[in-house]
Amino acid sequence: IAVPNPEPAESASIEAAIHDALKDAAAQGVEGAGITPFVLSHVAEKTGGASLASNIALVNNNAKVGAQIAVELAALPPGYAGGGAAGGGSSAAAAGNGVGANASAP
Repeated sequence: IAVPNPEPAESASIEAAIHDALKDAAAQGVEGAGITPFVLSHVAEKTGGASLASNIALVNNNAKVGAQIAVELAALPPGYAGGGAAGGGSSAAAAGNGVGANASAP
C-alpha cells in the first residue's frame, strides 16, 4: 500500500538539496552507514526544515493508515481467509504474507 504524504515538500528544492548533500558527502569522505544521517541532516538544513516536516508528516500518515488497516483486519469474522490473528488466521497472515491463512474459508 502506498501511503501518500499529506504535506509533500517542493520536489525541485528537495532534489537540489539531495544532490548537494551527496556531493558534500563524497567530498568529505562520508561512506556506508554515515551517508543517510549526513544527507538527511544536510537536506533538512538546506530546505529550512521543510524536508524534515514533510518526512514527519509522512511517518505520521503511515502510522495512521497502518492503524486503520489493523482495525479493519481485526474486525474480520473468525475463519475469514486472509484474516488476521483476531480473525481466525495466524499472525503471519496478519503480517500480510498469506502464510497460515485458513484455506478452507471461502
